[in-house]
Amino acid sequence: METKDRIIHSAIKLFNQKGTKSVTTNHIAAAAGISPGNLYYHFRNKEAIIRAVFDRIVEFTETGSSYGSGFRVKPSIENMEAVFMRVLTLHWKYRFLYREFNALLNRDKDLKAAIIRDQKRRLTEIRYSILAFIEAGIFRDMDESEIEFLKTSLWIIGTYWHSYLESGGKKITIARVEEGIDMMRKLLRPYMNETVVVPD
Repeated sequence: METKDRIIHSAIKLFNQKGTKSVTTNHIAAAAGISPGNLYYHFRNKEAIIRAVFDRIVEFTETGSSYGSGFRVKPSIENMEAVFMRVLTLHWKYRFLYREFNALLNRDKDLKAAIIRDQKRRLTEIRYSILAFIEAGIFRDMDESEIEFLKTSLWIIGTYWHSYLESGGKKITIARVEEGIDMMRKLLRPYMNETVVVPD
């Protein structure tokens, strides 16, 4: 593994375990098995490492697959479920970022700008997918206000579920992350045509 990748990998592990505030660049360097000077050769500070982690998230969500590209989903129940599993993987692997979303956003203006750009892209892709599912007959017809509500609700649950758990004093586990994914499934069901068979 390249040194830069080792730094990012070690940082993600420590951030998930302890939170970003409790982790220093010295901690990350030690976990990566390198000197602090070597770390600073690749990253100016901890914020730069967090931005690099976010770049990995963007890259992950932009990657195409059999179900579509990013959050533009080819309309089928199977593809929709594949996206839910992809979101689950993303949110568990990078859970520190979703847990500390607002705090991180407010601490680093460059990260904030990147998050805002990515949010616009993802919301556009979610809207595209909703329209594609309507056209395919999987979702019932919706007016513009319903599309906007569904798009925004999916985004809010997907982005702030970890913060909701944290604020309620609940430990973030893979099972609790799955609860958020299941909430998105349940949110979609009233918008599906009655003839569509949805797996339990």
